[in-house]
Parts: sequence; C-alpha cells; structure tokens
Amino acid sequence: MDAGTNIKPKVIWDIKPGALVKIRTYNYHGTAEFKYGIVVSEKQIDQIEMFPYVKVFNFSNQIISKQLPESLEVISRPRND
Repeated sequence: MDAGTNIKPKVIWDIKPGALVKIRTYNYHGTAEFKYGIVVSEKQIDQIEMFPYVKVFNFSNQIISKQLPESLEVISRPRND
C-alpha cells in the first residue's frame, strides 16, 4: 500500500454524535452484558489500532470511553435539523 492511499473514505460506519447506542461488554465470566450510552464524538481512525472508533458516554458508569464498531448497536439516530 503506497503512502498516498487514504483509508478513511473506504470505511463505512453510519454513526454520528448524538446517536443512542447499546454497548456490548463482557464480564469476568465471559457472558455479554448490554449497557446504553450516547455518542459524543465524530468517527475517528487511530493509526495504531487501525480501526475506527467513537467516544461514547456510558449511562450506567458515567464514563466516556472509546468504542469500536463491533461493540455498538445504534438504537436511535440524531435528527438532521
């Protein structure tokens, strides 16, 4: 892959700030737990991790954390006013 190639337009992930999401996490025993949150940042790509992420405010523990696409399910999208 040459240095002129731009990865960002090739990643399709329809998520915007203000979206209500369901966050999938795993507990100590390996079972999935679902929590709810709201997206607080635009989609970004971290060069080290190589995957897109958004920052999400988790309602249950009131912490903002980076979340990858496989851990999120969009429940409600923000309005386009």
